[in-house]
Amino acid sequence: MSFMETHNGFDSILFVLIASAQCRDRMTNALNEAPGLLRICIVDIDQRPSKGSFATMYTVFSTFAATSDAATFKPFLCIPARPDRACFPDGVELSYGAIARQVCALRDLYRAAGFGHGHRACLLLENRPDFIVHWLALNGIGVSIVPINPAYRAAEIAYLITHAEPDLIVTLADQKELQKALTGDVPLLTVSGDDLGASVEKVPHAQRPPPRAGEPGSATEAALLYTSGTTARPKGCILTNEYVVSTGRW
Repeated sequence: MSFMETHNGFDSILFVLIASAQCRDRMTNALNEAPGLLRICIVDIDQRPSKGSFATMYTVFSTFAATSDAATFKPFLCIPARPDRACFPDGVELSYGAIARQVCALRDLYRAAGFGHGHRACLLLENRPDFIVHWLALNGIGVSIVPINPAYRAAEIAYLITHAEPDLIVTLADQKELQKALTGDVPLLTVSGDDLGASVEKVPHAQRPPPRAGEPGSATEAALLYTSGTTARPKGCILTNEYVVSTGRW
């Protein structure tokens, strides 16, 4: 799966999670035709389980982990220097292995705090690399993410929180609209947003056990995204691991 942002301060960043042999040539051609885009190696991955187990067991995290095992020293995250950016103003290039270590460290912290399969976590992390790291970490234990648009007003955030019923909110500091919307019912984890979660030492404990038994799989909810709400209240759209990974493979 590849993810590229070209706005809000993350121009020319490419995240490559997985590229199957079948789509390698198509992706490579597309990258070569994109002017000004940082060139990042497209890695062939064909280490999938048999069809029977693969149909039920893969997640976004496991797909990333398989790619990381095969491409440990390949670049995963490249950010060009930009002095006016709130995070990584000097730019950075991080390998799959470096990101995987941080993802696993965060995953273990979330798990130790009692979070797991079937929980949901709202993420208010703007358009930052930390968003990807926290998402992968949470996905690794079966927690679905609910992104919060940083442009939302307090009333919009309050509606999203009420409707999504998250078990945790992960946010940057000084989010005034979020503070207005909070009622104190949901555990809050405030992060710096500029170190890929490295400064997180403790996660607030989950208020209920994981709602679902067993390990997360392809049918597990990976994200709950909300429509813009232009003509009515925003509607939540559940995306499974299968949907996210399949979209990335395409």
